[in-house]
Amino acid sequence: MLNVGYFYRYLDHLIESQSFDWLDSLILIVVILIEILLSADNMLIIGLLIKKLPAIQRASAIWIGLMGSVVLRIIAIIMASYLIRFYYFQGLGGAYLMYLASQELLYHKSPITEPPKTLNLSQIILYIIFLDLLFSVDSILAAFAIVGISPLEGDTSPKLWIVIVGASIGIVLLRSFTSNVIRWLEEKPILETFTLIFVIWIGFRLVVESVLSSLQLDFGFDMTTTRELVKWIFWAITLVFFIYASGEILKDKKKV
Repeated sequence: MLNVGYFYRYLDHLIESQSFDWLDSLILIVVILIEILLSADNMLIIGLLIKKLPAIQRASAIWIGLMGSVVLRIIAIIMASYLIRFYYFQGLGGAYLMYLASQELLYHKSPITEPPKTLNLSQIILYIIFLDLLFSVDSILAAFAIVGISPLEGDTSPKLWIVIVGASIGIVLLRSFTSNVIRWLEEKPILETFTLIFVIWIGFRLVVESVLSSLQLDFGFDMTTTRELVKWIFWAITLVFFIYASGEILKDKKKV
């Protein structure tokens, strides 16, 4: 049974533990981009759902579904922030990200299926919210990997606000420019490839963080320096990857 008092105390702790610095703005941009790129495919099925409605109802479906998606996403992030404090959930989450992205990259397997044929406005809104929550697992895990996980079991990430703000902005931007984002991905399939490779990379970081936490908590090793080194290596390789990916995307554009 849910202990409401404990939940409120946990929320207070989350708010008090948050920290801000100028580098957060750059990390926030990365989180927003990942949210948009990982969720773009979901917009295809949402587009199919909305097309089933009369034109006069489509705007309502989009924006009511948007508000519901944002609220449930924030709730899901807060719940995930509790679970991911434990290193075995970090490891499982990282392994899941690597598996999901590699399946899509190698075999083009996607969990998205064709929506039911006949749905009314309220059913479509609920379906949109459900789909968004169902397919948000990868983007939430990816965002936690990007902002970094607290080294001690029982602590919370001081950058949880980046995950919440990034996810919310990403959802709003994606809903606002769905057709443009989908067309961009269709015109540049290399962009999706690079996104999936990056997801595998950040999934690997979660697994590494899990191992380091296990060494510290279960075996008593001081992993502070190692963890800091891993963080800088992660961002250094990420920067090189983004520079290389940008060059390849621009090169691909010139060919077109």
